[in-house]
Amino acid sequence: MQYVSIVDAKDKFAELITLLNQNHQEEVYLTFGGKPIIKMSRVEEAPVENRIGIAKGKFTIPADFDKWDEEIAEMFGGSIK
Repeated sequence: MQYVSIVDAKDKFAELITLLNQNHQEEVYLTFGGKPIIKMSRVEEAPVENRIGIAKGKFTIPADFDKWDEEIAEMFGGSIK
C-alpha cells in the first residue's frame, strides 16, 4: 500500500500504473490535504459488456415493423406518399 499526494500523482501517474500493473503494489491511495480520497487498484478481470444480442430469441419483430402508418405520419405533421 502506497500513499501519494494528488500533486505528486499527476507527475508520476504512469509510474503508479506500472507499480499496480506489475503487482509491485496492491493498492495506491491518492491523498489531498494529507487525507486519502482515492484508492487505485488493479482490475483483475475486465467486466463483460456484451449487450448486443441480449434479447436474441426472446421475441420476433413483424415483417412490416418499419412500414409507415398514415395515422403515425399525421401525428408528426407529415403524410405518406
